Amino acid sequence: QKICGILTTALYENGYQGTIVGIGLNVYDRLHVSMSDYVDEEIDLEKLMLSIDETFQKLCRQDFDQVVAHINQRSYLQGKILPYAPYGNVSFDCLNSDGTVSLNNGTKVIKIPLNEINLGNMTQKL
Repeated sequence: QKICGILTTALYENGYQGTIVGIGLNVYDRLHVSMSDYVDEEIDLEKLMLSIDETFQKLCRQDFDQVVAHINQRSYLQGKILPYAPYGNVSFDCLNSDGTVSLNNGTKVIKIPLNEINLGNMTQKL
């Protein structure tokens, strides 16, 4: 079950400019799964936010290619084969440093700008 999500938007103006990343985290939620379902003690929201910020600040000090490699090592979709219109069955290979995602349909690698990836194009649920 999902307790958090990441939203990304790649910015292009005369080439790749950067990526905006946002997160959503269910900490306390009675209707959906949340962190509080898995933690036996009360969650200090301020401490949690400071921890997230500290991790973000560390990532900002790293080389961008290292951050992308870190993301690819932990990607849920990496290597999974899924039907993705209009390319048929593809494997999600990796996020690239230029703001694209590489998909492989078995005969060629397709690079799509990150902000054009649409999970609605999947013909089956993850």
